[in-house]
Order: sequence, then C-alpha cells, then structure tokens
Amino acid sequence: TVASDLDSNRELVQDGVTGRLVGTDDPAELTEALDGLLADPDSTLRMGEAAEADMARRWNWDHVVGDLEAVYQRVQ
Repeated sequence: TVASDLDSNRELVQDGVTGRLVGTDDPAELTEALDGLLADPDSTLRMGEAAEADMARRWNWDHVVGDLEAVYQRVQ
C-alpha cells in the first residue's frame, strides 16, 4: 500500500512496516515510493504480509463487535 500521509491513513498504514505513507502534495515522493516497491519485491512482500497480519489482528470480528458494543454503551 502507498497512501497519502493523512491522519486516517496513519491509523491503517505504518510507514515502512505495512506500506508507505507519502506527502499529499509531493508527486516526487509518490514516484520514489512506488519505484522503491517495484525495485524491492521482497520488501514489498514483507510489508504486504505485515499489513495482512495487522488487519487480521485489529479488525477481526471480536474486535469489531467490542468496538461497536463500546459505542452502544456510550450512547445509552
């Protein structure tokens, strides 16, 4: 994943671990990130695997249900 360095994306992408974050107005940085991923398929694979594991850990049904339950508790 290559994503803009925005608050919402920082919650999902750990730069250099689960993907790359780049400046929102920096086409050169975007190009560099994409070129780097294309040039290093092993690193790209590791980041993809790390992203998959992170999403499975953070967004499993138990986690989602727990978060939803917490919202219901707050609004009661």
